[in-house]
Amino acid sequence: MELVKDFLSKKWAKWVIMGVAVIILFIIFPQLFFAVLVIVLSAIPLAIVYIYYRKNKPKPQKPANDIEFNQYCGALNANEMRNLVISGGN
Repeated sequence: MELVKDFLSKKWAKWVIMGVAVIILFIIFPQLFFAVLVIVLSAIPLAIVYIYYRKNKPKPQKPANDIEFNQYCGALNANEMRNLVISGGN
């Protein structure tokens, strides 16, 4: 009994117990094994696409600095103009 308590006190003991339980389920229900295998094999391409997307998605660009009116039209008098369109920029 002491040996069982010592085994159950280990951190990895629950993983061993779950693994043995899954193997026993697959032995009892072999169709379950093939169903899980098909699901896992069909999910692998999706996981690869997801990982590729996460690694290669475009990074958000930093917002542009505020444009000052005087930077582009310093010589113009804004009070005399009704409409002004500034296009382009870098």
